[in-house]
Formats: sequence, C-alpha cells, structure tokens
Amino acid sequence: MAQDKKSVLLYCDIIHTIEKMDNETAGIFFKHYLRYINDLDPKTDNLIVDIAFESIKQNLKRDLKKWEDKKGVLSNSGSLGNLKRWNVDLYDKVMSEKLTIEEANNIAKSRKLSPPDKNIAVTVNVTDTVNVKDKKNKKSSLSEKETKFLELFNTLKKQKTNKESNIRVLSKTDKSNLAQLSAYTVRDFKIAINNMLDAEWPRINSNQTPTHILRVDNFNKYLEQQISNNNSEETDEQRVARLTKEAKEN
Repeated sequence: MAQDKKSVLLYCDIIHTIEKMDNETAGIFFKHYLRYINDLDPKTDNLIVDIAFESIKQNLKRDLKKWEDKKGVLSNSGSLGNLKRWNVDLYDKVMSEKLTIEEANNIAKSRKLSPPDKNIAVTVNVTDTVNVKDKKNKKSSLSEKETKFLELFNTLKKQKTNKESNIRVLSKTDKSNLAQLSAYTVRDFKIAINNMLDAEWPRINSNQTPTHILRVDNFNKYLEQQISNNNSEETDEQRVARLTKEAKEN
C-alpha cells in the first residue's frame, strides 16, 4: 500500500478461488491478504495460498499504479493552478520547462511577503471643500496598477449601468487590498467586477464600489462564481482533464 492510501478493491470474482479452498486454507489466505495490503511483507509455506495469492497481488499492484497516476495528475493540476494565481513567474518557467513543478513549489514556499512600498503609504483625507489642486495631488498619488484598476472599474460599471462612473480615489485600505490581489490577471478582475455588478446584494445596497470588490474574500467569491458555473456539471475526471488542458494552453 502507498502512503495515504487507506483502501483497496476486493474483486467479487475472487469467490471462485476461495470456494475451492477448505475453511482453514481460506482463513490463512485472507490473513495473508490483509498482511500484504498493510505492508507487512507476509510469507507462507502453504503452496495453495502462495499460488492463489499471486494473481491477487498483481491486481493490487495494477490498482496501486492507477491510483498513483491519478493522484499525480490531480496534484500537478492543483499545483499549476496555485502557481498561476500566486507566482506567475514560476508558472511561466514550469510551462517553458525551465523548472519542474517540485522546484517551483519549493521556491514558492520559501518566498516571504515583500515589505510594503513606503512610497505607496499615502493618507487621503476627503472633505466637502476639496479644491482642484487637492484632486490633482490625490490622482498623482496613485500607482500605475491602481490607475488601471480604476479605469477598468469605471469602464465596466458604465457598461453595466449605462451611467457615468468617475471614481478617482482609492482609500488606504483599498490600496492595501489591491496589492494583495497582485497575482490576478486583468481577465480575473473583469470576471470578478462584472459578477459583482450583476449581483443583487451590492446593487440594492448601493455598494457597487471599489472598496467592496477589493476585499480579498469578496473578490475571490465573485471570481469563483464564474468557475463554479463552468464546473458545476463536471465529473472529477473531466475536471482533471480540463485543468491539465488549461495549464498547457496558458
């Protein structure tokens, strides 16, 4: 038995072999079987048990190989998905065969969160008497990524609501949350924002805002809605095949 494998298949047609044994031999046979699947490396002087068990042993080995192959595919698909989301540079190296999945995972585990960029720590105080000069300063305090996010958010909101959206400011919390989402692609942001704009709760509560979508738990929730809709009818084997295909294509 392999590590973490807690069950085996016992085929029904084994009864044809067991029925030809007397009760004592059958008992010895099953004891031998249980010792084998628990990695106790059993030996027997009973020739009948030894001969009868050989075919069972070969079936067990074939089943174990199938289990290990399936486990490997599932593990690789999950690892590729995590690398693509959180460590895009490592994912690209795996896909270009510059690194193995195991090497990339080891590097990813060793990485630590980068210290926050001191230049991004901007305190924004908004009052009813903000003049034009203040607005320009706040706009200039945005990084390129923050500016692109606001442009995308305003564009998608206008398309969904047919109303102008001209949000130009992100709070300190919004910026921090956006930094935590740095591994996601533009496509991921489009999916999450569109799903948020389609959702009933933020619409009726007037909460179709950057602050709402940039909360990490909210972002993942709206992003996963697309994944769940695509995968709701998939079997485990279909999911493995799809993930493997997507990993190769991307």
